[in-house]
This record gives sequence, C-alpha cells and structure tokens, in this order.
Amino acid sequence: RIVAAERDVAGAAALLVEAALAGLGAHAGHLYRILEAEVRGCGEFAAAAGALRHLLYLYRYDRVLEWQGGEAMQPLIAETWRRGTYLLEGLAGIQTPDPAVIEGVQALLDAILRCGDELGIPREEFADVLRRVASSRANGSAVRGACVGALWALGKADPARVLADLRLLGAPEHLGDFLTGLFALARQQAQREPALLGALDGLLLGFSEEEFLAALPALRLSFTWFTPREKHHIALQ
Repeated sequence: RIVAAERDVAGAAALLVEAALAGLGAHAGHLYRILEAEVRGCGEFAAAAGALRHLLYLYRYDRVLEWQGGEAMQPLIAETWRRGTYLLEGLAGIQTPDPAVIEGVQALLDAILRCGDELGIPREEFADVLRRVASSRANGSAVRGACVGALWALGKADPARVLADLRLLGAPEHLGDFLTGLFALARQQAQREPALLGALDGLLLGFSEEEFLAALPALRLSFTWFTPREKHHIALQ
C-alpha cells in the first residue's frame, strides 16, 4: 500500500528482490502488478533506472533465487528500459555529477550488454539516444561523459570520437565532471587507450596553477572509479 501511495517504482522493485531473497516469490504477484503500473507512469530517470537495476538482478539470478520468473519478467524489463531511455533523453539542467544519474546510465547499458538480445532491446536506438544526450549543451558535463562512455563500451564510439569530446569539454570547470561520467561507464576502455591519457596529460599541462587547483577536486573524484592497482598502472603510463 505504501509503495502504491508514494508511487515509488524503485521501492517496488526493491521489494520484489526482498521477496525473492525471502523465498516469497510465489506470493509477489500483486507487487509485480503494482510495479508494472508504476513503470508506465514514472517520470524520474533515476527512479526508473533504479527499478531496472533491481529487475536485472532478479533476471540474472533467477535460478539461484528460485524466483522462476525469468521469461515472464522480460516484457517488464524491456518496458522499464524503454521508460528509462525516454527519461534520459529528457534529462537536462543537471550540471553537477549526480551519482544516481550516472548509475542510471550504467543500468541502461547493463541491460543492453547482459540481455539485450533476449529482450529485443535495439542497440542502435540506444546509441542514437546516447549521441543526442552527449551532444546537447543543455546537459551537464558528467551526464555527457557518461553517455560518451556508454557509447564507447557499447562499441558505438571509437577513440577519435572520445578524444574529440574530451577536448571539447576540456576546460577546467568541465574536465573533471566529464571524466567522472566517462570513467564510470568505460573504465576498461580508458585504460587501454594510451592516446586518451596523452591527451589528458596535454590538457593538464596547459592549465595555469589557478586553473589546475580549480579543476583538481573533480579530477580526484573522476579517478575514484579506478582501483589502486589501476591507478598505479595509469600513473606508470
């Protein structure tokens, strides 16, 4: 009743996970129907993406949890993904790195990579949305970086495109936020691209002392996505 009254789509999905962990999946039909209705009316990107993360967890560990709802969940996961993608394109005005938004883009990407073919989720359609969001000046640098990173991880952006976006958003007030989104979604790809580190090094060397100090807090945040071993490897490069 609380979930229905508060229209909490992520909360409803989280309760489904709890029901599965408690072995009550067979009694969660009512909650499942509430979630279906709430997904269709959800107007907040982070909430829709949060629900998607929970549903992907259930789908992935269906056999372990004895949830027995794998195939039955496919339409709901696909619908939640479409709703999240629609809301991502309507996202604008968030200028600071919002972890919930970055994690939301990651959830959309995970759905594509983990079960996109099974669910009939079109990769090219997703790539088109990512390109539009990444190119929009109405969006903050972190959101744009996350979308560029998702394109890179999806195989829909080459290093030349990533380098061009890095230089476009390479000003001290934008660089760290852009890298926060980029590294969150394409951590492995970034480590394997020496040209990216070289271009980043060149940008930093071009900053004045004042510009570097202004950019430093966001830059430090961006590198928290890497493990200590990965940061050591980057430093050696």
